Amino acid sequence: MTPEVSLGLALTLPAIGALLVVGATRRPNLRETVTLGVTILTFGCVVSLVPDVMSGGRPQLELFE
Repeated sequence: MTPEVSLGLALTLPAIGALLVVGATRRPNLRETVTLGVTILTFGCVVSLVPDVMSGGRPQLELFE
């Protein structure tokens, strides 16, 4: 996965997770599972950026030109 994709996912996964949590309001176990899953995925995206940043890279995400 490229750093740009990781950065984009790290920014969008929490928003998607919030919508899923709202959708699972009446099912607490599902809500907690979604929260944990999105947290782990977001952490993984951020950790995948570490080698690039430590080697001097600066990942960028251009949303609009």
